[in-house]
This record gives sequence, C-alpha cells and structure tokens, in this order.
Amino acid sequence: MEVHRHLDEELDTLRDTVLRLGGEAETALRRAMHALVDRDVTVAREVLEHDDAVDALEVEVDRQCIDIFVLRQPAARDLRFVMSVAKTAPLLESSTASTAAGGGGPQPFAARPRTVVGHRSSTETPLRTSPPQRDPVTLFETGRFRVSRRKLLPSIVPWRIK
Repeated sequence: MEVHRHLDEELDTLRDTVLRLGGEAETALRRAMHALVDRDVTVAREVLEHDDAVDALEVEVDRQCIDIFVLRQPAARDLRFVMSVAKTAPLLESSTASTAAGGGGPQPFAARPRTVVGHRSSTETPLRTSPPQRDPVTLFETGRFRVSRRKLLPSIVPWRIK
C-alpha cells in the first residue's frame, strides 16, 4: 500500500505543477495581449523576461513525468494521466514562448509600428503606417501569388532552388 500512496502523492504533485504551468501560460497570454493592444513596451519586456520561469516549469513537469514512468510504472488511468500531462506541458510552454516572442525577432511586438492591412475602422488610428513589405505573405495577401511563390518556395523546399 505504501507504493500506491507514493504514486498518489507524486501524481498530485504533478497535477499541481501542470496547473501552475497552465496558470503561468494564461497569465503570459493575457499580459501579452495587454501589451499588444495598449502598445506597452514595459509589459512586453516583462513577458519576455518571465518566459524563463515558464521554461523551468515545463522542465520540472518533464522531470516529474519521467520519474513517475521509471520509478512507479503507472497503469491504466494513472498512465493515461501522466501521458496526457507529458504531451500537454510542451504545448503550454510553446504557447508562452510564441507569445513572448510576439511574432519573432528581438524587438517586442508592442514596440513595432502599427501597420494598416485592408480596411481600417474609423475608431482605429495607427501610430504609423509602414511601407509595403516584400515578404512572401504580404505579396500573397496583395494578390501577387507568383512572386510570392518564387520567394517562399526556396525557404520551404531548399533542394528546388534554381
């Protein structure tokens, strides 16, 4: 019976850790949305800095899952729980990583100039419009499919570069 008690305690600890990871991911997403909407660079930088704590939680969840697999050899319901946690934790962490990155690049998304794409409502006032970009997505959105394909195809299929 002692083995079952230890397993139950470890499963409870794992559950608490993954719930904490989910809460951190939710907080990061909420703060990133605030930073984006309000163009608050300070909050965007805080989200970027807090990403390391979320990474550490994900590593802790991984370590706990491996320990349970190796030391306790869970079966049935417990095995399904540990497997689902092991699959969910990287998704939660990657959602915060992409939130923190804000679309990639070293500059927080909130610090970037606003761009006008398509129809702009009368209540929305951009800080500054940027010149049209020559990246494949912008070319695709503007209807220049062939140019977009020529620019995008080498990055997807490098062996077809001519």
